[in-house]
Amino acid sequence: MKKLFLFVVMTGLIMSCSKQALPEKPVIMVSILPQKYFVERIAGDKVDVKVMIPPGASPATYEPAPSDVINLHKTSAYFRIGYIGFELSKMEDIGEMNKKMKIYDCSEGVELIYGDHDHEEAEHDNEEDDHGHSGVNPHIWLSPKAVKIIADNILKGLEETDPGNIEFYRKNHQAFTSDLEKLDMEIRVMLKDVQNRKFIVYHPAWSYFAHDYGLEEIPVEINGKEPSAGAIKNLIDKARAEDIKVVFVQKQFNSKLAENIAAETGGRVIQLDPLEEKWFDNMIVIARNFQFELK
Repeated sequence: MKKLFLFVVMTGLIMSCSKQALPEKPVIMVSILPQKYFVERIAGDKVDVKVMIPPGASPATYEPAPSDVINLHKTSAYFRIGYIGFELSKMEDIGEMNKKMKIYDCSEGVELIYGDHDHEEAEHDNEEDDHGHSGVNPHIWLSPKAVKIIADNILKGLEETDPGNIEFYRKNHQAFTSDLEKLDMEIRVMLKDVQNRKFIVYHPAWSYFAHDYGLEEIPVEINGKEPSAGAIKNLIDKARAEDIKVVFVQKQFNSKLAENIAAETGGRVIQLDPLEEKWFDNMIVIARNFQFELK
């Protein structure tokens, strides 16, 4: 694989870093902000957590900055979320930057969802999308059920990285797991009386959430591309026929097309952020939006 960002400037930074003292506690690198919350729930202040993809950046297309390279050189373990575009294209290069760094896949053991479209005209089926060649929907962190498995993978990595604090990590992991089970039950109660369980979404970020709670996600975007005029018409016709009034949009995406669809169907656009760092509170906000907007 061609090394996309191992160039002279980066090499110079790495050589400079090698002369610096090692950090007092393990540095853990994660790909996205919600993972920072997961690691800190288990590790507390025993590690220093760095986030590769900053707020507002795209997990599909992010290019590492020089500061990321410096952090990588100090990193003991990297927890990848699994299948976001950035990881699929850059993980090999990241491993080359620090060969002593152990890379853990947080998606290991999660029941993955393949494909991301629901409406009839899926003309891009055979094309590679921003989820990677495997077609895996990467948004596993939006399912409390999947996050329990993610937490198990993080615990394993922390135990191997910092064995001196194993009991501390296990105790926190147990408490986090208990909170996840309570959250899952709370969301189930919140959504149990929702009648129309179908919703339109611009980017299919809510597939795992919908799967867990018996909802039906109907995406506008097909395999990372905007649909054709015909596909949009079919989507609008379906929304009118089935009285679907809500179009959810991700904070990181342009909402113009979603607004046009909502206007044609007499619906409304609701903005949600799947990459919020305060993950636990955000999941409650997300569930309440589904509870009160779907009806």
